[in-house]
This record gives sequence, C-alpha cells and structure tokens, in this order.
Amino acid sequence: MLGYLTARSKTDARKHRCAPLLAPLNANVRQLEKHEEELMDRSTAEKLMAIYRRLGATLNEADPLIRRIADEAERKQHLHVLGTMRQDVWLQLMTPIVREYRDLDPDKKASK
Repeated sequence: MLGYLTARSKTDARKHRCAPLLAPLNANVRQLEKHEEELMDRSTAEKLMAIYRRLGATLNEADPLIRRIADEAERKQHLHVLGTMRQDVWLQLMTPIVREYRDLDPDKKASK
C-alpha cells in the first residue's frame, strides 16, 4: 500500500540504514505535515456542504427534463455530463470535507 512517510517511519528507516533512500521522499513528508496544519475549519466546511447540497438538488432538477429529450444521442450526452457533474461534486468537493468531518456526510443524515 502506498502512503506518506511519517516522522516515525523515517526514523525507523534510518535505523535500518535506509536513510540514503529517503531524500526524494522527504518532500512528501513536509507536504503532508503542511497539509495537516491547513485543515478546513468546521464553519467553512458546514457552509460549503450546504452549498454543495443545494447544487446537487439543482442538478437533480435537470434529470427529468433531460430524460424527455427526444433525440437519443443528445439525451445520452446530457445525461452523461449531468452524471459526471454529480460525481465531481461528490468526489472532488464533498468527500474531502466528509473525510475531515464525518458527521457532515449527507448519506448518514439521510439514513437516520
């Protein structure tokens, strides 16, 4: 499994005389440590999730209209793009927030 090196794994590698192999990887550790310091604050996360939920609801409004398009090729094209947009909203925008704040997951709220 690929992952980031932690300070401990770097220390363990030095003990096993792997230090020369670590130089190219040091930047990854610094980048991860910097990322951990810059986590999104909860207030911003909540506001963004509300916006993304509204965006998702708006995209959902287009679905029944697109399904009425008579030309099959045009309908498929619109449905494909709409699906891609929904996927991007979830995977690229919402998922990183849910990883930080699991209680903001809209799927968990819907299942309660």
